[in-house]
Amino acid sequence: MYSFLRKLSIYSSSFCGWLLAILMVIIFFDIVMRTIDHPILGVAELSMIIMLTTVYLGLANCEQNHGHIAVDFIQEIIPKKIVKVFNIMCGILCVGTLVVSTYFMFINTVDSYVGDEAMAGLVPIVIWPVKAIITFGLLLYTIQSFINLLVVMSFIKPNEDSE
Repeated sequence: MYSFLRKLSIYSSSFCGWLLAILMVIIFFDIVMRTIDHPILGVAELSMIIMLTTVYLGLANCEQNHGHIAVDFIQEIIPKKIVKVFNIMCGILCVGTLVVSTYFMFINTVDSYVGDEAMAGLVPIVIWPVKAIITFGLLLYTIQSFINLLVVMSFIKPNEDSE
């Protein structure tokens, strides 16, 4: 399970890189077309969607690599046992918050699908697929945070299932 999640996080993060490359190409062509007075409609909306997608799909890989912001110098001063307790408390709060956020994002996605919600603009864009991708990214992030909590609590070892 651990190795599957690791690969899924890496693939979603790689997909984010490709999306950013596509975003650069789209914006480049929009700039070129604007200079000749023929702007591409919907580029602003599409850019927002791509940026949201890249942020949420990249969260799990960032969590997996412990790439989020941490206050390391405090952990170096405090004894190891207290740091472990502190990390467990923070992990429980993080996982709890993510479970609630993922649940409500899922409900929001379903409501968006049922209501056929679209983004207002020159080009109407159906919004539920974007919300579904955000929900998937949050779910991956939640699972990875839970696994990291189990590692901190010493219930699992990070490399026991990685082959």
